[in-house]
Amino acid sequence: MTDKIENIITDEDWLETDPDQRIEIVEGEFIAEDEESMTYLHVIVIDNLYDLLKLFVRTKQLGRVQTDGIKYVLKREGKKIIVGRIPDLSFVRRERFPENFEWSGNFEGAPDLAVEVSSPGQTTQKTLEKIHDYLKYGSQEAWAIYPKSRELHRYQNNTTPPRIYHEGETFEVENLFPGLQISVSDIFKLEA
Repeated sequence: MTDKIENIITDEDWLETDPDQRIEIVEGEFIAEDEESMTYLHVIVIDNLYDLLKLFVRTKQLGRVQTDGIKYVLKREGKKIIVGRIPDLSFVRRERFPENFEWSGNFEGAPDLAVEVSSPGQTTQKTLEKIHDYLKYGSQEAWAIYPKSRELHRYQNNTTPPRIYHEGETFEVENLFPGLQISVSDIFKLEA
C-alpha cells in the first residue's frame, strides 16, 4: 500500500512563481493563464479604468486601487491555498488592511471590487468562473469588461443577473465609490 502525497501550495510557493506568467490557484492546483492573447486594447482598458478610479479613491482616502499582479487568497485550509486569483484590476477598502499588513505578501481575502477584462483567447466561461469565485469569497462587486462589444457587466454579490452597461452610458457605484460617476465610453478611450 502506498500513501498518497498531497501537493500543498503555500503563500511562499505562490510568491515564488514566475512574475512574468500569470499563475492562479484553483482547487489547490496551479493554473497558468495564456497571456499571449492579451492585446494592447486589453491593457488600455485596464489603464483607463485605473486612471478613472485612482485619483477619486486617493482623494477620498477610500483604500487602494491596483492593477494586474496582486494575488488574492480567496480560500485556504491551514497553510494550503485552495483558491487564489489575480484580477486585472482590484479595489480594497482602507479599513481592510490590518495595521501590521505584510505589503510584500499576498492579500488574504477577496477584493471589494474585482475586474476582469476579456482577452481574445479567453472564453466567456473562464471569465465567469473568476467572477463567480470573487463573489463567492467576499467581493461586493465583480465586473467583466468586454472590449470587443464595448460592454461592462456589473455583478453584485446579492443580485443576478448582471447589469450590462454599453458605451455612452454612465453609472454610479455608491457602495464603493460614493459620488463617482463612471462613463463606459471613458473606459474604452483610445486617445494617446
